[in-house]
Amino acid sequence: MMYFRSIEPSRNRYRWYALGLQPDLFGGVNLVHQWGRIGNKGGSRRLEHFTDLNAAELALQAAAARRTKRQYVLVSS
Repeated sequence: MMYFRSIEPSRNRYRWYALGLQPDLFGGVNLVHQWGRIGNKGGSRRLEHFTDLNAAELALQAAAARRTKRQYVLVSS
């Protein structure tokens, strides 16, 4: 899993975002997106299904690049 944070106190912005790959029961791979506000329970989750691991890894890298463009900082991977 890759964990990102975006903290901007002047805009009252305290957010987290997580990306990861997860195998499914049918031999494919899911790209898992999870996000929410830091300090709140819960959050949102979205899955993208891929039949090919290479396609899933490319989508993971593209999603990580989008997060960094939107002022998120990689905290851990």
